[in-house]
Amino acid sequence: MLDFYTNGSCDVTFNKNGNQTISGTGGTTKFNVMTVDMGTSSANILEIMPTNFSTNTEFLHYSANTANELLNGTIKFSGTYTYSNQIFYTGKSHEILSTCGFWLNNPNVTITASGDSWDVSGYLKITQGTMNIGNSTGNSLRTKGSSARIIIEGGNLNVAGRIAPTSAGANPYTYTQSGGVVLLNIYGSASGSIAAFDMSSNSSTFNMSGGTIIIRNKTSNSKDYYNISGTYNVSGGTIQFGDASTSNSQVFTISSSADMPNVIISNATSQSTKPTVRLASNINIIGSLTIMSGTTLDASFNSGTSNYDIALSGNWSNSGTFTNRSKTVTFNGSTNQSITGSATTTFYNLTNSNSSTGLTLNRGIVVTNNLNMSGATADVFLNGYNIDLSSTGTIVGESNTDRIYGPTGLITTTLAINNPNAFNVGGMGVMLTSSADFGTTTISRGHAVQNVEGNESIQRYFIISPTNNTGLAATLLFNYFDNELNGLGASESSFKLWRSTDAGSTWVVKSSNENTSANTNSFSNIDAFSWWTIAVEAAIPLPIELIKFEAKSKVDNVLVSWATATELNNDYFVIERSFDGYHFSPIARVNGAGNSTHIINYSIEDQDYVNGINYYRLTQIDYNGEETKTQIVAVDMTKLSGEIIKVINTIGQEVNESYSGIVFDVYSDGTSVRRIQ
Repeated sequence: MLDFYTNGSCDVTFNKNGNQTISGTGGTTKFNVMTVDMGTSSANILEIMPTNFSTNTEFLHYSANTANELLNGTIKFSGTYTYSNQIFYTGKSHEILSTCGFWLNNPNVTITASGDSWDVSGYLKITQGTMNIGNSTGNSLRTKGSSARIIIEGGNLNVAGRIAPTSAGANPYTYTQSGGVVLLNIYGSASGSIAAFDMSSNSSTFNMSGGTIIIRNKTSNSKDYYNISGTYNVSGGTIQFGDASTSNSQVFTISSSADMPNVIISNATSQSTKPTVRLASNINIIGSLTIMSGTTLDASFNSGTSNYDIALSGNWSNSGTFTNRSKTVTFNGSTNQSITGSATTTFYNLTNSNSSTGLTLNRGIVVTNNLNMSGATADVFLNGYNIDLSSTGTIVGESNTDRIYGPTGLITTTLAINNPNAFNVGGMGVMLTSSADFGTTTISRGHAVQNVEGNESIQRYFIISPTNNTGLAATLLFNYFDNELNGLGASESSFKLWRSTDAGSTWVVKSSNENTSANTNSFSNIDAFSWWTIAVEAAIPLPIELIKFEAKSKVDNVLVSWATATELNNDYFVIERSFDGYHFSPIARVNGAGNSTHIINYSIEDQDYVNGINYYRLTQIDYNGEETKTQIVAVDMTKLSGEIIKVINTIGQEVNESYSGIVFDVYSDGTSVRRIQ
């Protein structure tokens, strides 16, 4: 047994100019006051590693009227003994001098907090164990002088206030973290000029390869994470804003010219309003960004007056809110990156400058300005999700080796188009020319191979849906890339545009013009748009090209009508009716024209309808007995009484039969029936 604490009067000084140890397996190793004065260098280490170890409270600083007893050298807590104590005197600031070090390397050691700040001129190192600094607002870990170093390899460092220099912008220091958890601003920081994590001198050095820095609550300063280190090396780790004990409605601010590791905005708090993080500078995140449910990332710190960009090397995960402030998010990783999360992110500018395979969508996104494709080989893989360009977004810089692709998922834009002149809509590669007003038009681009009457198309198709879809007299220029040829490169000179009016079920070839050097195909005098793709001309033609099939309510019957633009070996049509939309029965047969190249109109009147919704389907049979069925149309025959006195659209305007869209038949008794015309 070794007990220097008896009667509280026996002190020990370690003063070798070299390394010393406290070790042994005795049942008691107990010290009163300990002085560490080992030469003039922190390289001299007093390592404490006995089986049992205990001390007097404040054993390195036992009186308010004296300085620390850590004078020179490093005190290192090693081994596996259990120890929990306060080592410095309460009510006094404590300094690790420039020739000193404090090293915690025992998982069972906890340094109990006193109501004070710690100043570091030498180094503080935590490999294992827990260190608590301060127990009230403003108690902080402060650096003094350029020799100050904070090294976190593991364990836990809990700071009541901040890690920062003693004065803003002064006292550069080195911060190195490879593991462990650093928890800041537990009780708050009273400084209005210093951040919770503050490296406000550009002569500082920031190294991070692992571990986590958590800022629990915001500071009184306008910044909470402030890092303008002139030297930085970041390869891993995490900066987290908020935890389970974060106060309600916390708003954190980032300003960092140094690279940042993974960034997490945490919703672990039980408070009703989750944390918000704002940007006060452009930031470059070399890891991933996670916006958790209920949290917010705002690209401005002052509600849009000053706005900032984000560059990201890892993945983007958004389950909360991202306020883009008309700024740019750049994906600049060297491995594949992804966009995921439960919320749809609306980007203003999204730049894909990934230098590897590119960007994969695990969630649909919206881009309202530019989707910039600036990488050499960095594609965007839709992966079954959609890119919505809204009414203002456009794709910029897409190329054969830097493109958007995927067998499922669409790129879509919806905007007003009037009198377009070689208008490349949304930069998607579909160019429209017409003197007509298309009205609000939705255009989607997909990349699934279409079955074009027995042949395969290229890996691109367009769906063009104008509000005004008659008499357009338009020209369509369809662009594509070599990487979308689907093995059809040898037949490229035979490419033709194909059109489908039934969502890709059947296709009709058009006498279009192929330009193999420009990778375009064009077709003029288009009166109406639908689905379009490119395939070889040798595909088998359809028996008919159906341009209309509809059912309309009349006073005492349903008028079923259809029209064909062309017919080939067309024997007859069978009209079928259903009252549930699933089980159909034939109600009429109409002979076809056989072969025709001009528009032919057909119709029948059905007087055996039911009071309610009636469904109709058309089946075409050619001379060899093969048949093709159309889509289903429906008409509501509920509450018919009297005669139709007018037909109006959804805003009450009276329209005629040339109008396309939702209409209401108004009857003489005041009733009306909604239908699609």
